[in-house]
Amino acid sequence: MLLVHVAGAADLGIPLIVVGQRRSPEETAELTARRTAELDAARAGEETADLLLGLHFAQEDPGADDAARGAPGSALRKELGALARLAAEPGTSSHDVDILVVGVEGGRTPTDAIARTLVEALRRIPAEICDLVAGRGARVLDACILPGLHVSQTSIETLEKAIGGHDGHVLLALAGGATTVLAEVAGVVAATHGDEWSLALIDRVGDDQADGGAPILHMSVDGENPLRGWLMGLGLPTVLAEEYDRRRTGAQADADMPDEVRRAAGALRRAVGDDPVTGPIDPEDFAQLLWTDTARGDLAAGMALRAWVAAEYRRRRRQYLDETGLDETEHPDALRKGGELGRTIGRLEEEARARPLAAPEAWLAAQRDFIDLGIGATHRFDRAGDDLRERVRAALGGRPPDWLSWPSGTVCLLSGQGTSRKDRPERRAPIAVALLRAQPDRALRRACSVPGPLTLRTFIACSDESLDEGRDVVDRLAADDPDRHADWQAPEADGATAVSYGPATTSDGVTASGAEESMSRAGRLATQWLEDQLKERWSRPRAIVVTVLGEKPVVIELLRAAQVFGARHGIPVLLMSTVRSGGENVLQFHQFGLDRDVRRALLRATGYCLDRLDLLTAARLLALGDPAMEGLADEARALADELVKAVQTEDIDGCADVIVGVMDAVGRMIDHVQPDARVRLATIVGELLNPAPESKRTAAFRRPVALALADGQFDQRKNSVYTSNDVDLAGESAGALLRLLVRVRNKVTINHGSKGLAEATEQVLEHYRRESRCTYARLVELAVAAVGSGSGVGAGDWGRRLDALRERVGALEKISYG
Repeated sequence: MLLVHVAGAADLGIPLIVVGQRRSPEETAELTARRTAELDAARAGEETADLLLGLHFAQEDPGADDAARGAPGSALRKELGALARLAAEPGTSSHDVDILVVGVEGGRTPTDAIARTLVEALRRIPAEICDLVAGRGARVLDACILPGLHVSQTSIETLEKAIGGHDGHVLLALAGGATTVLAEVAGVVAATHGDEWSLALIDRVGDDQADGGAPILHMSVDGENPLRGWLMGLGLPTVLAEEYDRRRTGAQADADMPDEVRRAAGALRRAVGDDPVTGPIDPEDFAQLLWTDTARGDLAAGMALRAWVAAEYRRRRRQYLDETGLDETEHPDALRKGGELGRTIGRLEEEARARPLAAPEAWLAAQRDFIDLGIGATHRFDRAGDDLRERVRAALGGRPPDWLSWPSGTVCLLSGQGTSRKDRPERRAPIAVALLRAQPDRALRRACSVPGPLTLRTFIACSDESLDEGRDVVDRLAADDPDRHADWQAPEADGATAVSYGPATTSDGVTASGAEESMSRAGRLATQWLEDQLKERWSRPRAIVVTVLGEKPVVIELLRAAQVFGARHGIPVLLMSTVRSGGENVLQFHQFGLDRDVRRALLRATGYCLDRLDLLTAARLLALGDPAMEGLADEARALADELVKAVQTEDIDGCADVIVGVMDAVGRMIDHVQPDARVRLATIVGELLNPAPESKRTAAFRRPVALALADGQFDQRKNSVYTSNDVDLAGESAGALLRLLVRVRNKVTINHGSKGLAEATEQVLEHYRRESRCTYARLVELAVAAVGSGSGVGAGDWGRRLDALRERVGALEKISYG
């Protein structure tokens, strides 16, 4: 068990606020130096304990009033008592305990010297510590010194090294020290010990008579499944269903799959033909596939669009036949008569000039622009922008699945509100106003995934004493700000709220039990407010920002509420603080409390996205992770950029190394991914190989040679060797094999066909000798080998780089916080 104590002047009995005013840094430094020297000079045993645990310093505080001299007692003594009680609880018992003291260099009130003095003093009183922790052995670790008060990557990594390797429960003392540092420590503890950490809430009086000891608040995120929150939010229910299936056959055999997951995964499997149905595939199944792909907004996100249009037309036609009493011959299927969807719409547009169309055909003819978006998504790998999303919303009607995270510009801000000090007449802009004046951080842009201005919704947690100031902030936000950055929308009339959680938690004389009650209420109010933000489907939050303002216990409770909500719904939580740069206060953002389970969920989702070549989503997930994950995001983006270039090129041979590299990667992984991913991968291969139609070519077009397709009728002519269905597939030319891959792409459900991948492959190979027919993966392998032997073109490094990225993601999943 580990006790983490953040050092502060209070450890030497020095209050920073005296008679309502902040003590000057010079006076604080002078008194700190005198008292640390006194503690350093104390003899081991009783003399040191009297100073450290009793705060009976001979060096008096001339600036303190009588109240300050009498309160609030040694936080360390109370923390050690809380540690003993926690260690005695079932499930957390530990024979020995470790003590870690955290200090900070620089700033107005550096605490690095205090931290080192506390460590040496604690090491001189082992017997007294043993008594306080109920006879257990205690090891005092070397002081953990952070480089500064502001949140930084260096500080986070320093804390990770000191805390992350500890095996067992962590108790963080909420007593002295800067709020920013406490929040930073809490974030690392939550990340590294998500289900094994607690807070000791230290009171502001000598003893808390209500319960005789510092309350212990268990901070573990219980009852949440971050893997479910993230995978469902990303629109990957088939991935989650596979996770549940794997657990049922493994150690977690009792893991029951929720009906929501089973229904969602079933719809996607039916849409791609993997789960055969009697009759046509329901357009609702295609709609769910379209909702999920469009929400992720990755390459070729609208790939299922044309399949949904065809299925919806046929649903409308069946309804029309039922209503009119016509039979199939009296009102033929326009898609069967006209073939390819675009040509059918063109023919219907011509017919509409001569006569009114029946309702189903009129609806189909009106989908021209929608189909063009689908063509761009499929043939050019266009990303899902606002235009596609708006058209999908209008066409599908209703709302996307409730579990799906739809892109929006909504950012939720949770902030505490303190009371203004008498010694600071100048007032800085409220943190929400400062946020609106700054360009949105890249982390917010990645989370929201929308190009336009973002929208801020603000929750301000106030004590009874600070409520009026909180309401002033709400009024100021409602009035807008002439200095608001153009990338933020003007706050809505109800976009901010200030609520009171009751009495202040950190005023002198407040008992720990009273502070716990206010802290708990602040958490409940924040949780309810966050849940209320889900009511408007199209503007649900995509990021939660928490400040380090307000009272320490409330800041931690707001962070915890955000952490639980984020895990439940797959939403990143960012800790925002300010740092001085160039004479100005600059906002900075850091991922908070990347719980081990959340981190594992992000990495697992990233792996699945790499497997299905949802490369932009993989990059976004990596960027939301810890430093080791964030360092891999650029490689995912680079792979995506090269893939888009290859599919949009008019010089296919010029990109042959990338195309063959993609084919080689697909061939190796397609048998190991979910059914909807298999169809996507087969479609991507077909699009890379298929040249643009003649009508779409420009003067830059270069006819491929190395990756040239065989004539489309090469095996269809009468009296050819293919008539006997006895041709050996292994002896085919590269051009023939590449043509077969394009045909498979055409026959799967989301393109022009009605088959799953296995059935489509079998049908495409029907003219070949039965024993030479093969799986799609083997067909790709044969094609790659034939291209290499025929033209000398081999796979470039694209596939190897994808494999390497996948391996690094998998390796991170097996290790602790990075």
